Amino acid sequence: YANPKFVEVSGYSLSEVIGKTPRILRSGEHGLELYRNLWQTIKAGQVWKGEVHNRRKDGTLYWEDSTITPVFDSEHKLVNFIAIKEDITTRKELEDAERDQRKLAEALRDTSTALNSTLNLDEVLDRVLENIEKVTPFDAAMVLMIKGHAVQKIRQSNNLEKAIHSGVTGNTQANLINVPILQEMRETRQPCLIPDTQGDPRWRAVPEMGWIRSFISAPVMIRGQVVGILNVLSGTRGFFTQAHAERLLAFASQVAVAMENAQLFERVHHLSVTDSLTELMNRRHFFEVSKIELERTHRYHRTLSVMMIDIDHFKTINDTHGHATGDLALREVAGRIKHSVRAIDVVARYGGEEFIVLMPETTIQEACQVAERVRKSVSDDPIEDNSVEVWATLSIGVAEMDGQNSDIDRIIRYADQALYAAKAAGRNRVESYRNP
Repeated sequence: YANPKFVEVSGYSLSEVIGKTPRILRSGEHGLELYRNLWQTIKAGQVWKGEVHNRRKDGTLYWEDSTITPVFDSEHKLVNFIAIKEDITTRKELEDAERDQRKLAEALRDTSTALNSTLNLDEVLDRVLENIEKVTPFDAAMVLMIKGHAVQKIRQSNNLEKAIHSGVTGNTQANLINVPILQEMRETRQPCLIPDTQGDPRWRAVPEMGWIRSFISAPVMIRGQVVGILNVLSGTRGFFTQAHAERLLAFASQVAVAMENAQLFERVHHLSVTDSLTELMNRRHFFEVSKIELERTHRYHRTLSVMMIDIDHFKTINDTHGHATGDLALREVAGRIKHSVRAIDVVARYGGEEFIVLMPETTIQEACQVAERVRKSVSDDPIEDNSVEVWATLSIGVAEMDGQNSDIDRIIRYADQALYAAKAAGRNRVESYRNP
């Protein structure tokens, strides 16, 4: 027997279920242990209570709260079972939604903690991807940064063997023009959900991405501009829903904060170590770097040299052509110095019209050759300011580390003495320090 409510909830007519076992309602979502415990309980003459996820005739699932009671005849023989059931699908959906919201809030809060505790972009992005997985399981996820018309992956997380070895998680760049999904998001600023990649014309599959069946992409925006993309991928068709897309958008906002914090930190750090006029390293940062380089030189028993450079008669350039031209001359000389030395050499503005170059693993003879190249780079070609040609020359002093001058301050002092010797000898020349 089954009452009309059973027919309404399950979708089966009474004639379809008479003579059948309750097995026809199984959803496949419960393990055998639940059913084994149920039958053991009621066959032992006890009442069983529990919540069961069942499947309707049309294939959809529903929840019911069941109480199954054994029925005995006058001789206390077990003859029937009576099941009293309540459709609790709506309640379970609300409970699931509440639980999901709580998990989402906890995941977002954890990411916020990371944002407030570190400026390391990689560390924050790793935390973002970890927390996304708590509320939106995936086979692979990645963060991409947009630069102009190109997009490049900067962080990833893989849970699938084929994703780990796939080129889709490599460091290659893609052109936005060739990726319709990315173009669409840049224009709409909304997430893109593709439940089935094989049936969506926006999807552009390449051999390395053939395993992907479900996909969400959310825009990362800073001040209204799309600067990055957050993707989650699954090898299961229909795995992601619109609810997942909305969650991903919340995490994309946190990725945006992390990117902006990293950019601001990088900008502030650059300003703190760079001379604003010449874009060379400033004096304070030069000493920090030089101490590290000096320690390395001592450790490996190498040598190094220092070059002190001064623009000859710089006041005359300012007085004759004005301070704007003087600033231009400083920038141009800085550029020529940097172009004339090696990539490993440390170039800084020492102060005013003075520059300093630290040259690792360089003898004084080698340093003098480089210094001569620097000198000629300035003296041989004028500095052009509109239609005005400004000629400048350099005086350069060079000193090498040895047993007596093994700290950076002393080496600089000796290079400075060589610089004054160059000025005393007529300027526009290179002089090296020699121990008395």
